[in-house]
Amino acid sequence: MAAGEGTTVQGPMPVLLAMLVCEQVITDKDTDKKSLIGIFDRLHVRTFPVPFPMTVFARITDGKGKYEMKLELAHLGRVSQS
Repeated sequence: MAAGEGTTVQGPMPVLLAMLVCEQVITDKDTDKKSLIGIFDRLHVRTFPVPFPMTVFARITDGKGKYEMKLELAHLGRVSQS
């Protein structure tokens, strides 16, 4: 159920601290530490969905409880390189 469809979020809004796109995230079973493998700094694809696996790792703070989140990938046009 999306926010505003009969649910009320109480408490602080979550804040996104970091978000990375990578090939995979490995969690150490003893320490619960995350290792991000194959981090992308740009994607060069002609179509979506992409023909290879991707994982999004997000570090979020200040949220308490359950929230519905949405992630959208958008083409922002060409970025000129100086």
